[in-house]
Amino acid sequence: MTNKKTTELSPDLIACVHDLELNGFCYVEKAIDPKELSDLKKRLSEQALAEEKLGVAYREGGTNVNWGDFYDEDGKIRKNAYINSKENPNQRVWMLVNKGQAFVNLLKKTRIRKIMNILLGDEYILSSHGANIVRPGNIPMPLHTDQWWMPPPTRKGRRHL
Repeated sequence: MTNKKTTELSPDLIACVHDLELNGFCYVEKAIDPKELSDLKKRLSEQALAEEKLGVAYREGGTNVNWGDFYDEDGKIRKNAYINSKENPNQRVWMLVNKGQAFVNLLKKTRIRKIMNILLGDEYILSSHGANIVRPGNIPMPLHTDQWWMPPPTRKGRRHL
């Protein structure tokens, strides 16, 4: 396999792993079928709207509330800054595993699980399963890690590090 610099749609999982390791992403051909994708989009839209109506929608991405801006100028947590804030265009829908079978099924995709097993080994922990709905008007998010409080997710010497 050559060290190509472009990533292409591929049915070959080993080529996908190579692309992921080389370029940081890959395109898995037929990772999800169009009907399933349509069902996921519909279910996510329903959930996002329900959370808006219940007053618990988590919104961020605006000039006053961006990801990571959790504290006010006095160092106190901004408890309500992210909830149903209409000036923030993006919406996050957390804990998808609890919000419909379509999201559970997404975690069971055999081809994707095979790629993860190659990269991470047979045992790994999914620490988050959420959706980020990005809308016009958001501001860029800086590079960050969400699990700053955890030990590294894998062992030293693994080829993907």
